[in-house]
Amino acid sequence: AEKEAKLHKLLEKQRRREKELEKRKVLGGFFVGQRVQAVTDISVHHKVVIRVGFVGVIQGPSVKHPQERINVYFKQRLDGKPRSVNVLPREIVAVV
Repeated sequence: AEKEAKLHKLLEKQRRREKELEKRKVLGGFFVGQRVQAVTDISVHHKVVIRVGFVGVIQGPSVKHPQERINVYFKQRLDGKPRSVNVLPREIVAVV
């Protein structure tokens, strides 16, 4: 009975963790807080602000286009602005 209780507790913990991860999911199988890397130069208003290889952290879905874009904060930006960028899922990959 004790083993069963421990197993039940463990399964419950795993279910809660999976639920939490589910809440953090965004487009393209990425999730909030995940480190990602640009696989292409990313432009804002026709100016490249993120270069291939720059690393960022996913903040969540884009506010204006949640079904199309992901909001990512890149520490390094060519324009020096401390702002996040809305990217397409194909423009980033997970950092392993």
